[in-house]
Amino acid sequence: MPCVQAMAAGRVARRCLWTLLACAVLAACARDAEEGFTAARSADGPGFVWNRKPSLESCLHSGMPYARFRRELLSRGWEPQRDPHCRANVVGADPSPLCVQAPDLCHVCEQMPELSVYARDGVAMVWFRHPAHDLELQATAFGDATDRDRLDERSRFKLVAWELVGSR
Repeated sequence: MPCVQAMAAGRVARRCLWTLLACAVLAACARDAEEGFTAARSADGPGFVWNRKPSLESCLHSGMPYARFRRELLSRGWEPQRDPHCRANVVGADPSPLCVQAPDLCHVCEQMPELSVYARDGVAMVWFRHPAHDLELQATAFGDATDRDRLDERSRFKLVAWELVGSR
């Protein structure tokens, strides 16, 4: 008789253990749902594996503040691709007249190493590269580059378009 009682107690203990495990899994799933968790296949990070981050395509959109676009890329391992001709492309061969009128433009290439071109009408072209892959990202932004660090929707410097390209 003691053997039968021991076996029954073991079954009850196993059931309790399985019930606790199921509760823990359900609680974890509910927490992830509250946090907005969505599994996404992402080909924009190291190893091209399933991860907790949504795909790059679902995070970047036209009209978003440039600073949020840049922050998202940097968080995924993308690095600014420096253009050695940036200063000439932005302020010209003789920067003196423009630097007096708009001193912030004289330093924009140092503060935005990804900048390649910034026209006076507000159109900018930037480049990033992912060191773990042979990919580069080219993007166009528009607006006042003095808002380049502003993350909120009131930023006047916004992403227009972007695309992944091979190495340039």
